[in-house]
Amino acid sequence: MKPDVTKLSMVQLEHSYKESLAVSKRYKAELDELKAEIERRIKPLANDYGTFQRELDSTNLKIVVSKNISWDSDRLEELYEKIETDGADPTVYIKKKEEYTVSENAYKEWSKELKDIFDPARTEKEPKITFEFIGE
Repeated sequence: MKPDVTKLSMVQLEHSYKESLAVSKRYKAELDELKAEIERRIKPLANDYGTFQRELDSTNLKIVVSKNISWDSDRLEELYEKIETDGADPTVYIKKKEEYTVSENAYKEWSKELKDIFDPARTEKEPKITFEFIGE
């Protein structure tokens, strides 16, 4: 039975807190290790971006593979200014927040020629993979 924490002394609270924190860290380390192994095993099943349902060793999984794109803000700033200098509207292509960025949905719709201009500012990192066990 869990003690009433309002009745514990500071010494008891400190002890309980530190003990719980240590247990929490052990569980987090174990969960991180399990998650990494599951991701390693399901990565070959996720051959494209999007949401998939797959079975692995009689276990049903929902797998979500998200693109992980970053844009070089300095290069996009240069492109922004070049587009503006050429008399076009750079906001059609580039969004300026705290830094310059490009909508991935817009990028996907561009011609190869336009993508070639922007590609030096674009980095596609290792995709983010999430999963959930489905079924029983």
